[in-house]
Amino acid sequence: MLLHRSKLVASLLIVLLLYQFNAYGFEDVDKARSEGREIVFIDGDSITEGAYFWHLVDKYPQLQKYSNPVQLLNQISIDNNLNIYFKSLAPGGLCSVRIIVEKKIIKENDAIVLQDAGQHPQDIKTYQAILLRNRYVVHNPYAGGLPGLKLFFTTTYDEKPDEVPGLPQNASWSVPIEGGVTMNQVIMKVAMEKSKDVPSAGVIDVDHAFKKAKRILKVHNIELLVGDRVHYNVLGNVIFAKAILEGLGYYPKNYKAMANKIYRLDNIEGVLLKGRVSIISLEEMNEIMKKIFQNKLLE
Repeated sequence: MLLHRSKLVASLLIVLLLYQFNAYGFEDVDKARSEGREIVFIDGDSITEGAYFWHLVDKYPQLQKYSNPVQLLNQISIDNNLNIYFKSLAPGGLCSVRIIVEKKIIKENDAIVLQDAGQHPQDIKTYQAILLRNRYVVHNPYAGGLPGLKLFFTTTYDEKPDEVPGLPQNASWSVPIEGGVTMNQVIMKVAMEKSKDVPSAGVIDVDHAFKKAKRILKVHNIELLVGDRVHYNVLGNVIFAKAILEGLGYYPKNYKAMANKIYRLDNIEGVLLKGRVSIISLEEMNEIMKKIFQNKLLE
């Protein structure tokens, strides 16, 4: 009975996702593909969807273009004349990956970046199985996968969210889930693990990128995360986007374009400032963006 119910729930979820995907549309992907641009799908969760900003966008419409990393990825690509288009998959997870593969929405030369594998389990074996299943669905031709598809896993940065009241411990990538091992460590191990059936995945170490960014931006006394210590603020979205581009082999240099766009956002609900009263000036934002864009965050 329980097995039957689980299969029924899974079937209903897939039907719901298909409906949402059809409603969401991929006309923008078709257009970008016809223009000869590289297509990269970002499969993530509330972080890549900019969930923290949902309650703020209606009040502050100017936040809309900066509310999630995928929008910023496309803005940075335009500002730097990069021939690449990013598409968010919402909601993310294994079902979304399976659908775009089976419906042939994703093509052989595209790339897919998996920021989150979906449900965060408490045991390592279950999480490893989820990650490996993503690799199998994407790459194994006998399952409808595409062997030539570029697949990347990312780590995720957070700051001890187990200490945040009301936030479950398994919402974290840095807090050990079993035997001192974190989800980030499992992600890196499974992505590079050799298999006779499918190639290894690449790893984009977003956790390392954030830690490096915090070091080079320390003097500015600003934040990269919001109050729950998991979700990114606007500058955190920029760090994530820069790390993804580096992981794909792109190194944008036009920091002034992004500085000009976001330097006044710091007075909105404290989305940038940390323990300071003065608003960030354009000159300081230029300095901040210069450090972000002229440093390789993944090194």
